[in-house]
Amino acid sequence: EALKSYSDRSISVHFVSNIDGNHMVEVLRDVAIDETLFIVASKTFTTQETIRNATTAKNALLSHYAAAGVHTEGAIAKHFVALSTNANRFPFMSRAVRMRLSFRTKIRPW
Repeated sequence: EALKSYSDRSISVHFVSNIDGNHMVEVLRDVAIDETLFIVASKTFTTQETIRNATTAKNALLSHYAAAGVHTEGAIAKHFVALSTNANRFPFMSRAVRMRLSFRTKIRPW
């Protein structure tokens, strides 16, 4: 909310940060999944919430393309970005995630 005045209002942003499956279902219902970029951010990529939400989003995306008769190859690379300190855990989603960004484990105040 603090940065809302700087945002591009033509882009919708949704955050899912807990394991409540209903929250993810509601967000997936509200978005055009073929126009959605999923940014999966986790310090370690080991928390149950992160793994479950990322897997749910991935499965929804692949199901959407399959139902539309569209080949799913490349869909993960096009729609997912992974952000973590633990690059070794990125493959849990898929090796197809090409955009992998890492950050330091300690972030110092400026």
